[in-house]
Amino acid sequence: MEANVWPVGQVFNRGGEVHYILPRFQRPYAWEQNEWQALWDDLLEVHEAGQQSRHFLGAIVVVEEENRGHVSTYTLIDGQQRLLTLSLLLHALAQETNEKTLRARITDYLTNQYEKGSLRYKVLPTDHYGDREAWLALIAGRKAKAHSSSRVLEAHRFFCRAISQGAARRGIVASELFNTLIMRLQVVFINLRREERPHQIFESLNARGRPLEQADLVRNYLAMRLPASEQDSAYQRYWLPIQDMFEERRSAGISDFLLNYLACKSGVFYREDQTYRQFRKRMDSEFSGQETLVAELATMHRHAQHFAKFLKPDEETDPELSLRLLRFNALERTVVRPLLLHLFDARHREELSREELLEALDLLDNFLTRHFLASLHTGGLRRFLTSLVRFDPLDELRQRLHNRNYPGDERLRNVLQETNLYSSAANRRRLVYILTRINAHIHPDDDTLPLAGAPTVEHIMPRSLNDDWERHIRREWRNPDEALNWQNRIGNLTLVTQRWNSLMSNDAWHHKRKLLGEHGLSLNKQYFGKNQPGDIRVWNEQAIIARGDWLIDALLRLWPDLRGAGPERPPYDPKRHPRPGFDYVNTRATGLTLYGKAIKIGRVGWNNAVQTFTNEVAVSRPDFEEIMRDMQTSRPLREKGYKQLSNGWFMDYMNPNEAAEYLEELAAHCELDEADWSIEVKFYD
Repeated sequence: MEANVWPVGQVFNRGGEVHYILPRFQRPYAWEQNEWQALWDDLLEVHEAGQQSRHFLGAIVVVEEENRGHVSTYTLIDGQQRLLTLSLLLHALAQETNEKTLRARITDYLTNQYEKGSLRYKVLPTDHYGDREAWLALIAGRKAKAHSSSRVLEAHRFFCRAISQGAARRGIVASELFNTLIMRLQVVFINLRREERPHQIFESLNARGRPLEQADLVRNYLAMRLPASEQDSAYQRYWLPIQDMFEERRSAGISDFLLNYLACKSGVFYREDQTYRQFRKRMDSEFSGQETLVAELATMHRHAQHFAKFLKPDEETDPELSLRLLRFNALERTVVRPLLLHLFDARHREELSREELLEALDLLDNFLTRHFLASLHTGGLRRFLTSLVRFDPLDELRQRLHNRNYPGDERLRNVLQETNLYSSAANRRRLVYILTRINAHIHPDDDTLPLAGAPTVEHIMPRSLNDDWERHIRREWRNPDEALNWQNRIGNLTLVTQRWNSLMSNDAWHHKRKLLGEHGLSLNKQYFGKNQPGDIRVWNEQAIIARGDWLIDALLRLWPDLRGAGPERPPYDPKRHPRPGFDYVNTRATGLTLYGKAIKIGRVGWNNAVQTFTNEVAVSRPDFEEIMRDMQTSRPLREKGYKQLSNGWFMDYMNPNEAAEYLEELAAHCELDEADWSIEVKFYD
């Protein structure tokens, strides 16, 4: 490795012709106004500071290739953004000056005038998002096409304005500014050999510039691993199609795919900022040869085609598969995507039949829907579902879904009658999906909603009570003061369009009942119409419970218990497993059971239970820190706290409700079923 401090001019003109190859896998030009302004400010500052001043811009990292004719050729590993921006600044300076000699000098820094083809250009951008076409148009002096996604022209316009306005106001001579740029701005020029594993040196550099996305790091890694002779073929066949699939989201879309792909292949879902490190680790250990590396790119491309369908289910040509992907998206459970990648590719490799794939998707739909309806914590769900990629047989998938805190009918019925499903915007969207499915199930011929607009959730007893409703509640309710606690229960919620929502608003019960009975949806017409299944003359606690039972019956038929006629589990008991929304203020935890082992708890019951449970996790789980990062309720602290754990972390003090919620979520993150843990709670009057 050679490392030298060079002025910018020497990078562009090393005593002769030079050409920098930008690997096909390089990211598009990504610098924005913040970076352009910083470079311009640095240039002016060093220019005005005097002849002795210098300014360091960062590093340019290259791998020297065999010379092509008289041209010194380098593959550019790091510094693409910096080098292209300096080229744009030089070109803007040439365009804004009237000095012919200066224009000619700048041309020598941008082109090799006696060469043809790509060798004519010192730096040639990749063709991502029109970058190359825009740069070639500038060099040729012709008007470039408008490229909405390329920043090359925008950067050039910025420097033209800066030179014509800023430099003119300061009385700066163009030729003197040019001399400052090429002689007093400096870089560290690092020239590597292929055998020096350039991607590792690239990672260790902390050069100034726009931070790379995880996908950009992966792209650079592939460029460094593949010889130049193989890059064009691999890029055109595999990487460019992947990039095009997620073009709307640029690198973020590719990063999302790579994260899920790694999870699919490893059975572990890493944090987003670990994508590149884990990708490189896997590639270095499993794909050391050039042929295996290209084969893995082909596998990635195939999985990207699956993943693109997850994002846009309408592009799936099999209508049954498309329908199921739409359902997963409506439920907004993206945590299932690594497992979906595994299943879809198993189908591609003919390890699963179409019918088996559909059955597996239905099992997952059942599990995820019941999980949502039971208001279970999502902590640990991603970790659990991703781990299932290690198990291929369909029967084993079914068994593992059974055993992982699967909410049975009785538990689901109890929770649903009391749960607030209207608690967040995401839950409301899922509720629309659930009620839509129920409507189609009640009336199978309703393949599409017979609505003139998008469905919205309607509160039968309105959230804002007028005089009619207040009189109705005082007259018909057993506990009128508790009426507001019933507004968001499933029995009080239905679907209408926004127009009907506004039309019914907070109308009196007798008028709203008539409108619902005449509504186009079976969900409303069958319950509130002429042949209604229950007594709906009044709308009170009993009426809401009755309609809730009717909807829950439909739910349990639509998403039947996967355990079938298997042994019933003990009834769900809030005294043994903390339950969302349950008040534990006047209680004390007296005992904790983990994996069949009973553990006594001292007088400070709830906080001792928290400390004991967390200690067990700290000792037994290598992913302890990751679990703690995922916790939504509370989490241990690295410094100071109420109780110290055996690993040096601390727990802060929690009241009984905070502790109960923490324990429930921690159990979910650790993938513990109700049979794996319990807590004894003593209730005080």
